[in-house]
Amino acid sequence: MPITVDGAVSGIDTSALIQAITSGQTAQRKTVSDRISLFEGRASKISELIGKIGTMTDALEGIKEISDFRAFSATNADNDYFSVAVDGDSVAGSYDIKVLDLASSETRAGSIESSKTADLGLTGTLALTYDGTTSNIAVGSGDSLTDIASNINDIDGLSAYVMNTTTGYRLVVQGNSSGADYAVTFDESALSGSLGFNDPGAVIRSASDARISINGLEVTSSTNRFTDPVPGMTLDAEALSGTASTTVTVASDPDAIEARLQTFVTAYNDVVNYVNVQSVYDQEAGIRGPFVGEGAVSRVLGGLRDIIGTTFSSLGQDYDSLSLVGIETDRNGKLSIDTDKLQDVLSDAPDQLSNLFTGSGGFIAAMLDRADVYVDSSDGSLYNRKDTLEERVSDMNDRLDAMDRRMATTQARLRRQFSALESLMSGLQGTSNYLTSLFSTSTSS
Repeated sequence: MPITVDGAVSGIDTSALIQAITSGQTAQRKTVSDRISLFEGRASKISELIGKIGTMTDALEGIKEISDFRAFSATNADNDYFSVAVDGDSVAGSYDIKVLDLASSETRAGSIESSKTADLGLTGTLALTYDGTTSNIAVGSGDSLTDIASNINDIDGLSAYVMNTTTGYRLVVQGNSSGADYAVTFDESALSGSLGFNDPGAVIRSASDARISINGLEVTSSTNRFTDPVPGMTLDAEALSGTASTTVTVASDPDAIEARLQTFVTAYNDVVNYVNVQSVYDQEAGIRGPFVGEGAVSRVLGGLRDIIGTTFSSLGQDYDSLSLVGIETDRNGKLSIDTDKLQDVLSDAPDQLSNLFTGSGGFIAAMLDRADVYVDSSDGSLYNRKDTLEERVSDMNDRLDAMDRRMATTQARLRRQFSALESLMSGLQGTSNYLTSLFSTSTSS
């Protein structure tokens, strides 16, 4: 068996010697490994940048319609009788509102019975009409209130149950939808007797529409929600107003428009700040951001800044750039809103402001097109760069694997050779010891 203990005979640290011989390959491996870490870091940061640009474009998508620049608020919108919400299609003005009726669904109760499970002694057919559809319920010998309720529950839109009232058991049928169009009619003419659904007092609650009055004009709805009783208004009726009306004033809300623009400004600044931070280079401090030397990234920031500074003269209006409406750029490339200037434009030329952003030749269309050049998932430049870096990482990992295999082979070969040397030297040492012993014995003789 070959000797494998380092330097057992020769005294040579063979492991250290093998490591020194292969140190060149180790250095090459570290160089490749460092480049893998560099490229992985760049690909990861580019992926984060793509996400931040996506957040910016989402902010633009949220304000690309003309109605997004028509914000309104309503005073006295939440009171004891109703609540009101308004959107960009609203009409400014004062509205005196009353809730006259709340919507209800129909409920009827049949005649009083002493038992809910006893045979009613009826046969024939009960016909119920609801939402324009007539359903026939077969009533046979042995059927009870409970049995009939179960069969009615199979009709879409109707619910039935037996209630134990103070005077006895009654079969209750109710529609699930409110509004005058959802009345329930009962035809008992094909029954051998009556279930009492058409008797006086059978109607517990009639199907009816909700009614409100706005500035003296009545409006109805099958539910307690009124959609666009006046443009842009949604009203939920909650309680009857009686004789008193409640005044709701709808007015333009410029602060809401500024808040929407601020969402974009914040997202844009996040992109600029991220690129700036990842591009820091300080040779003395040993700082080199992952975007240093990344031309694809620097072109992105330059391209976005071009759109920010564009004058959209094709719109043919006075306010044709962001700076003119109060969105200004500082020396670091970040945006801020001059509230006073923006509010003046909203007051003097609101249509020009909305057109600057939402017009076909305006800012949002241009910025979305430019961003698409960078972050389109099929051919955007940032996606292409990220894919290239990831492919290079994959290739370098393959190269590392090949280097590891070559190094393992070299180390194994060198260890075999050193082991053979140790074995040879061990044999020579044994021969030397034998000869020395032999000569010593001969001399003594």
